Amino acid sequence: PLRRQRQMCIRDSLGSNQNAGAVYVYSKDTNWTQVQKIVPNYRSAGEGFGNRMAVDGNQLMVCNDPGSGDTVKLYYFQLNGSNVWEQQQVITNGFTNKSSTSIDIEDGYTYVGISSQGKVLVYELSGNTWSLDQTISGSSGNRFGVSVSVEDDLLAIGAFWDDFDENGQNNVNKACLLYTSDAAD
Repeated sequence: PLRRQRQMCIRDSLGSNQNAGAVYVYSKDTNWTQVQKIVPNYRSAGEGFGNRMAVDGNQLMVCNDPGSGDTVKLYYFQLNGSNVWEQQQVITNGFTNKSSTSIDIEDGYTYVGISSQGKVLVYELSGNTWSLDQTISGSSGNRFGVSVSVEDDLLAIGAFWDDFDENGQNNVNKACLLYTSDAAD
């Protein structure tokens, strides 16, 4: 995994230079040292590349945040044998012009929350290609998908404006939904 290689990806500030965006990769021995700056093969002003990202081993998924004009994209990068991140795929299937609010990746699956639409898009890696596997829907009114986190066969999806308990009663705040995989151990 990437953590054992002692590398970390950090989003840049997007700066004032047309907000195209970039991802900076650092490794650590004693101090953190930049080893790569990642930009997509084709990017444009206002794209907001690097707005959200997740890494799992030699796989890096990066979302852009184009604002209201362009389509949201999910970029797939893979770490090659020379320890250089290379762009492999640009994914737009499942997205509309709403920006992602969260992303996580584990074991060949990527989870992208879009809380303004109350959904989480689940992508599966088959060979070298990611494709939309499932859409998990909640309520956009409760910000379902504002955060996602996955570990093994447990997927937690945040919905911080959901005001009721698991039975739809007893007003409570800061809800989180948990999903488990149907896969056998």
